[in-house]
Amino acid sequence: MSSFIHGKNTADIRLVAALTAMGVPCDENHATIASGDTRLWRMGELSNCGKYKTTELIVFWRDSTFHVNNPNHPFAYVKAALWNHKILVDAVKKDRSLVQIRKGDSIAFLHPDCSSETERKILTRFNQ
Repeated sequence: MSSFIHGKNTADIRLVAALTAMGVPCDENHATIASGDTRLWRMGELSNCGKYKTTELIVFWRDSTFHVNNPNHPFAYVKAALWNHKILVDAVKKDRSLVQIRKGDSIAFLHPDCSSETERKILTRFNQ
C-alpha cells in the first residue's frame, strides 16, 4: 500500500488513526477513495471540538521531535502510542527482542543493538 500526504488527504493509516483520535472526522462525502492498492482518506479541517487544526496536526506528525519537545500535548501521547505500536509490531515480525527501560513514569523500548548515543539521547528525555 502506498503512502503519501497531500493537503488533508492521506493514505497513511497511522496518521488517519492519530487524527481521528484527536477528533478529526473523515470527510463524510469522500471518506475513502480506492485506486489499486492505495486507499486515500480525506480528513476534515478541524477536530470536532474545534481545538485542533488538521494541517497543524499533520505538521506535528511529520516533526520527529514534536512528542519530545511537547510531552504534555495530547497529540504527543497519540503519536508516541502509535510509534510504540509500530516498533513492537516490527520487532515481533522480525522476531527481534526489545529491551524495556523504565525510569520513573517513563518507559522506552530499545533494540539491544542500538547505539549508546541513541540510548543516551532517549534516556536524557526521561521525566523532563
